[in-house]
Amino acid sequence: MRILSLSFALLAIFIQSKSFAQDYHFFSPLDFRKMIYTDIKYILCVNYSDNSKFLWAKKSDGSYAYVRGRIHEKVTGVNKFNTSIVTDLFRINMESLQGIVHICPENYYLQPADSYSKKLYQMILINSKNEYYIFPGHSEVKGTDHKQFNIDTLAGWSIG
Repeated sequence: MRILSLSFALLAIFIQSKSFAQDYHFFSPLDFRKMIYTDIKYILCVNYSDNSKFLWAKKSDGSYAYVRGRIHEKVTGVNKFNTSIVTDLFRINMESLQGIVHICPENYYLQPADSYSKKLYQMILINSKNEYYIFPGHSEVKGTDHKQFNIDTLAGWSIG
């Protein structure tokens, strides 16, 4: 009986080792590198004349809009928009910009923001000629309703 029990245990270990040894790719390695080497910021639409008027941008399916990018430390190229820098910069690529460019209402700045605070970023796009496109924005939002600053805590579940 002991030999039979031992053989079943060895068979189970052998089957598990074979199943875990298989390579499973749910997305391409390039997509995976993009995901682990970028930050996610949600999009906050801030009125350009009154920074107490703002709203979290939503996609057509009702989920919160976000952008992938990286914090950018310093500007070393030509600023094509001649925009003043009022807060930290968040570098995005052209693909990310095309997905969010028309998501905010007219007369609103499109600004990446941390979902848990009022921290705003200005978007920066850098082309191959080292020309910088820094988008305008505010350094902070003002308001008295603290609930408006935090988005739904389950919003992160829709990120893919």
